[in-house]
Amino acid sequence: MSWGSGGGGSDDMIDHQNDQIKKKWEYDKKNYEYNWGVDRTKIKADGTVPDDAQLRNADGTKKGKYWENYYNSVESLRLKKAADQESRTYQEETARQNWEMGKSQQQYQWDQQDAVYQKSENQYNDVLQFNQIEYNDAIEREQSVLNEQFISAAFENQGLIADLYEATGTKGFDQAAHKLGILKQEELIESQSQKHLTNLRQSTEGAKYSQAGTKIGMLDQAGKTEFQQAGIVQDLFAKESANRFKKASLLMDADTQDRVAQFQNDLIRRENKNTYAKAAHESTERNLQALKAQGQAALTQAGRSQGKAVQMVLAELGRQNAYVAESLMRGSGAAEARMKQNIANTATFKQKAKLNLQQIAEDTGQNIERTLLNLEETERNLKIGNAKGELNLDQIRKQVYDNIESTTLDVKTLESNLRHAQSETGLNLKKIDWDIDNLGSRFKTNQDILKANLDSAVEASTMSRKDIARDLRQANLEAEAKRMLDPSAGRDAMNLDRFQPVNLPTPQYQPVQEPSLPPAPMEGAMMDSSTGAAGFAGAALSGTVAGLGAAAATANMTSLGALAGGPIGLGIGLLTFLSQL
Repeated sequence: MSWGSGGGGSDDMIDHQNDQIKKKWEYDKKNYEYNWGVDRTKIKADGTVPDDAQLRNADGTKKGKYWENYYNSVESLRLKKAADQESRTYQEETARQNWEMGKSQQQYQWDQQDAVYQKSENQYNDVLQFNQIEYNDAIEREQSVLNEQFISAAFENQGLIADLYEATGTKGFDQAAHKLGILKQEELIESQSQKHLTNLRQSTEGAKYSQAGTKIGMLDQAGKTEFQQAGIVQDLFAKESANRFKKASLLMDADTQDRVAQFQNDLIRRENKNTYAKAAHESTERNLQALKAQGQAALTQAGRSQGKAVQMVLAELGRQNAYVAESLMRGSGAAEARMKQNIANTATFKQKAKLNLQQIAEDTGQNIERTLLNLEETERNLKIGNAKGELNLDQIRKQVYDNIESTTLDVKTLESNLRHAQSETGLNLKKIDWDIDNLGSRFKTNQDILKANLDSAVEASTMSRKDIARDLRQANLEAEAKRMLDPSAGRDAMNLDRFQPVNLPTPQYQPVQEPSLPPAPMEGAMMDSSTGAAGFAGAALSGTVAGLGAAAATANMTSLGALAGGPIGLGIGLLTFLSQL
């Protein structure tokens, strides 16, 4: 009776383990259906799956967590392609609009240059026309003066004829008065000439100072512009340096987070292995104690008491081993959950770092664009300042030229008046000398004087005409010097039509790989899943089944052999499970 009772307890344990195996197989089928969307009711015990076992959604897609991930990846790739295409279209359109705006600005600048050049040409033609008019007027005035001198000579000749018989009385006093008058007039003309030349020299020196001041102002403007541009570029470099430090810090933090997660996962694995090693050692110790207890019971007790004592020892050993196996499986599940949490935290940190890097890249683009705009503004201000300086210099030069021309005309007028006065005085003196020396020959002498005056007037008129012609030539040369060069020269090399924007390159994408269906679970076989807890549980069950099989093999021998097979089988199962770690 005692041996039969021991064999019945072993069969109950085997039935219990077989029931656990069936439950585990049902769980594996549910897990397989959850992951791959395969109808678990159609999975056979040998692991075969019919073709119609795949479950599908209402839209025809396959069910299952892995298939859902695959479809999400495909949809993500499609959205990325669409976003990249939209960004590429936006960049190309922006480049085209910028090119068109640059083309419009270039054409506007060329039109302004052409307008300024046309205005310069009009002014040049107007100056030439004005110079010609002035030349014609001066020739007419010179001709009028010459005509007046001829008329005056004619009237004087009439006077000479009338005064032919007049006596000389006060000719000596008249001669002295004429000489004093001419001396006084010469001194007056010399003083006026010096005054005009002094004013010209002073105005010229003042113009030099004005030109120097304008040039210094232009140099100062250029220096300030260069300093501003250097400051703008330095500011851009400082911002870019800060962005590079931020980027390097983010990359370093992401790498550090990854290494910390790997270290924590390695530490969790080592703790789990240490727990399994400790459990294996304690199981071996309990098996040895159970064998000692069986031997002690066989020596000290007999009959039914001996059987009950052995049965109690085996029951206690089985309970402790079952508790250890359950603790190991729960510990493995907790360790796997901790490792997954570490991996998820690392992925979240890397995604945040990626967003920060994208923000840094956007800030870099905006900094460069603002820097370019500021540089263009400073360059434009410099060009405007230089243009104003050139206009001021042109105005100063024109004032100098006007002063020179006015002074030259005044001096020439004074010299002409002096020559006329000297000629007139000489005639008067000769007339007086003729009256004093020979009243009889005064008429003939006066005739010679009149002729000499007319010849001198003609010669003076000829010289004046030459002076007027030279003045015309000089004025035309000055107008030619102020004439603007043709701005259309060399425009073909700078035409933006030769630098049209090009299209961006088309990006390439790696297609999403469709997952492959793994083998279906089999009844009594260990399910190798991606989770560590399932593998550990399968190893424990397979080891336990191996131990139960050994116990069943010895159940047909003796009752004592059956009783001994229970703990030995459990020990073999635990050792098999631990050896698979």
